[in-house]
Amino acid sequence: MATRPDSVQQADCADPADPVASFDLPTAILRTTQQAFAGLADAVPLVLAPQWAMHQGTLRGQPVTIATDVWQTTVLGWARVALLQAGPRTSVVSVLLFPRLAYDLPLCGAEVVSINGRINLAVMDWVPMSASRATPPALAAIRAQFAHYPNDPELPDWVAASFSPHLLYLRPKPRIAPADLHAAYTAYLHGYLQLCATATPHGDPAQTFAAQQHFSLDDMAKTPGGAMLARLFGAEWAAAYSHAVLFRPGGAYTTPPT
Repeated sequence: MATRPDSVQQADCADPADPVASFDLPTAILRTTQQAFAGLADAVPLVLAPQWAMHQGTLRGQPVTIATDVWQTTVLGWARVALLQAGPRTSVVSVLLFPRLAYDLPLCGAEVVSINGRINLAVMDWVPMSASRATPPALAAIRAQFAHYPNDPELPDWVAASFSPHLLYLRPKPRIAPADLHAAYTAYLHGYLQLCATATPHGDPAQTFAAQQHFSLDDMAKTPGGAMLARLFGAEWAAAYSHAVLFRPGGAYTTPPT
């Protein structure tokens, strides 16, 4: 795995006297994800090429770093977490777990944006690959634990069109502490890994690949993350990174649209 600079390894404390601002949720999510996969007997950490494992740029004279970890398991063909640090006060974590094509399962995804130690965006879900496939009952039970975290009433198109009825989607909510959102992420992640632990091969691998590929290309086109990466690191690198690392259906390289 990539060796991170101190700015990534340490939590961002915008105001040490503020217990909310002193908890950097993206960094906590990164560590929780690393620990979860370290605890799996069948998890294999993958060695990425240096340009993907750690990449640096600048924004308004401030250093910008994106670091990526990836694992494979018996069920997961590509499980990655990426942490972006822009200057001393902005961090973004993105998690996306792709099942192998023999397993017709939803994807597990999360993204959290933190500015000055406070949450600007949080989204967590098991993303269905088809509207006709039944949602795993465990997901509804997990979301029910956090029913007091209401979704933002105005879902953007890229969320409303793709995600499940049990997603957690928040724009700034000062009443919800980052530590509480960390508890929600932990439940979504560990519940999903438990789902994988009991999964058996089923479905049509060709259809599963098509669904994962469609979601990947659609997500790249619609979400603001792609545009942000292009601004920070250049359009050419951002496009290559997206296809090589961020989105790998079943573990396969995402073919750019023609």
